[in-house]
Amino acid sequence: MSPQTRLTYGELLRKTRLKCGMSVRQLAKTIGVHHTYISKVELGIFEPPPWNRMLMISQVLDSPALLEAGEQALVENAAFLIGQLGVVLDGMPPDLRTEIGIRKFPGWQFIRSGLLAKLEIAGDRRARLKKTIVRKAGRSSGKTPKQSR
Repeated sequence: MSPQTRLTYGELLRKTRLKCGMSVRQLAKTIGVHHTYISKVELGIFEPPPWNRMLMISQVLDSPALLEAGEQALVENAAFLIGQLGVVLDGMPPDLRTEIGIRKFPGWQFIRSGLLAKLEIAGDRRARLKKTIVRKAGRSSGKTPKQSR
């Protein structure tokens, strides 16, 4: 599956939930949230849930793929937020930067770029792992990856 056609966490959650024959209300009750929360995650109105909730959802629906998609979403969101932090700090007036101590901590840019690099590596590793899983699944079913789509 190409990055353009990759399902969002919410889309995969809905697809997996329906495949398991579980309603939004049933899933919500099982993991202890309101049913509208699940609906809003599925529709992309809300971000994917926190890690502990992702684990519960993945276990209830017996879906390692859903957990992998959630982990990927967390990596992407973290990278975005770190990038946004840099934009905000870089755009501050010099006197405000001095007041909050950014000028006294020039290493923040180094830390930010290091975190972004680590998150990019984590995202790439997850993408490679997903391709490997698809190839292995194709072999075990007797189909090539293109046939199994």
